[in-house]
Order: sequence, then structure tokens, then C-alpha cells
Amino acid sequence: MHFFLFYVIWWGCILGIKYSYNYLGPLLAIIAGIVHLNIIPEARKESKVILSCGVLALFVESLHLHSGVLSYEGYILSGSLLPPLWILCIWMTLGATLNYSMFFLKDRWILMVLCGGIFGPGCCFFAMKGGILHFNFSILTSLLILSVVWGISLPLMYHINKKIYRSWIDALDELELQLKICEYSKDKIGIGKAKNNKGNVYTATGEHEKALSCFNDS
Repeated sequence: MHFFLFYVIWWGCILGIKYSYNYLGPLLAIIAGIVHLNIIPEARKESKVILSCGVLALFVESLHLHSGVLSYEGYILSGSLLPPLWILCIWMTLGATLNYSMFFLKDRWILMVLCGGIFGPGCCFFAMKGGILHFNFSILTSLLILSVVWGISLPLMYHINKKIYRSWIDALDELELQLKICEYSKDKIGIGKAKNNKGNVYTATGEHEKALSCFNDS
């Protein structure tokens, strides 16, 4: 997902809450997510990344909420004990940028920590200025806490992303090795099985054209 869409959703949250359209940000996030997943080649893996970021968001933002670090505006359901939907959508939308507009941070762990520790609290500060969340401690204390949290959270999101994508890559690497061995030994049955298994992996990742090619070759 392009980072521009992240900011569209971000401002949709701020303006929606300001003008009492609390559902605007989440609605934009859902629309952008559907479009994103329909134009990328590995939708199933990307869905797992996005949902995992949502689970992480629920954990972290619940800690913020119940520890008294932050409080939020913009609840769709009043009286909820959970963080509002819009902040979870922000995290999930950010998760959708990890392999695309923010791909340059991959495996650059120190840079991830720095970016998370600077831009995470920076976004929260602007959200506070926009009136959609509140710092319950002093601004300096709140920013320091958020800097630590985001300095950990952003690398953790990339780690989760790497684990999800790596499992499929490892499976394909193993099958490719099997295929080469079978081709070297001229094992036609083994070649067919390896290509069929590659097709199954590609089907699971949503890469249907590659899957069809493997099935046809097998």
C-alpha cells in the first residue's frame, strides 16, 4: 500500500472524529484494504500480516488505555473497554505498507527503531493536537513512553512480517531443490510431484498464475 493512502486514512480519522463521523477512518481503511489485497500477488500472506498487526495494536493500545498513558476519542460504541476501532485501523494500514512503500526498512533494524521511536510518537502528538487522543501525563513523559513503545513495535511488526513471508519462501526453496535433484536424476515422477507441490504453495499464497503454470507443467 502506498504511504499516501496511510495519510488519507489518518486524516480521515482526525476529520471524521472532529465532525462526529467516527466511522469515516475505519471505512476508508476497509476500502483501501480491500483494494490493496485485490491488486497484490500474495494476498493471503499480506492478510496475515495485516491481521497480526491488528492483534499487536489491540495489545499495545489496550496497555496505553488501561495504564492511563493515553485516552481516546472517536469510539463507535460508547463504553467500550477496548481501544477505538480507528487506532487499530491505523496500525493495520501501517502493516499494509511494510512490503511496499516502507520496504526500504526491511532488515535495517537500527533504522526501524529510530523511525519507530521518532515518527510513532510524532503521529500521536499530532493526533493529540487534533483532539482525537489525549496524553494523561506531561507531554515530555508521554512522548518518551511512546518513543520506547514504538521503537519496539515497528521492528516487531517487521519481524512478524518476515516470519509470515519466510515460511512460504522456505517451502518454495526446499521444493526447488527437490525439483533440481529430480531433474538431475531424470526422475519424471519426482519432477511432477515437486511441481505439483509448488503449485499448492503458490495457490496458498494467492499467486494463482504461478500455481496454474506449475500444475500445467506437472
